[in-house]
Amino acid sequence: MSRSLAVLAAFLAPIFAYAAISDLRSLIGKFTDILQALIPIMIGLGLLAFFWGIANFILNADNEEKRREGRQVMLWGVIALTVMVLIAGILTVIENTFFR
Repeated sequence: MSRSLAVLAAFLAPIFAYAAISDLRSLIGKFTDILQALIPIMIGLGLLAFFWGIANFILNADNEEKRREGRQVMLWGVIALTVMVLIAGILTVIENTFFR
């Protein structure tokens, strides 16, 4: 645990060293940059969950409990995708409002 934390800190140290935040505008900029980098990953995970639910729904057509679980996974995948697209839109509005 401590070794992985040390490795993570070593990789993140340059980011924090160059992230000289002098005002609120640069803080918001760094925050939106980090979120913009994470959004494609989160959208991919949402798609993966959605397709996992579809696979469970189709492959377990004879088991009603497994179909219900697959339907729930699909629902949460769609909710996650919707939230990520909304966050991406909100970040775009923030960037266009404050940084252009």
